[in-house]
Amino acid sequence: MKKNNLLVPKNLKLKAKRVTTVKPKTIEPNCYWGIDMTKIMISDYGWAYLHVVIDWGSKKLLSCKLSSRSKTSDWLDALNEAINLQFPQGIKDVQCKPALVSDHGS
Repeated sequence: MKKNNLLVPKNLKLKAKRVTTVKPKTIEPNCYWGIDMTKIMISDYGWAYLHVVIDWGSKKLLSCKLSSRSKTSDWLDALNEAINLQFPQGIKDVQCKPALVSDHGS
């Protein structure tokens, strides 16, 4: 991204204090799952919202949902798909249930 000049410049005028938190680290699959959303501009359409669920241990993309809005149901659809694909037999008897991590938005 740097080579193609695609990085966003730092905004030095931001007055809000930034709190750095320590993110959990693991190499074990299904211990921590990250959930996030990004907006994508699609020409001749407008904004679309991509909701993703990623396994932090295996770095595997577990689920992604593209929608024209960002409602609670869109987030839950992505999360439910990830759970159903990772645990087709159910999650009740799994010893290490994944903890969900998010950045809590802006």
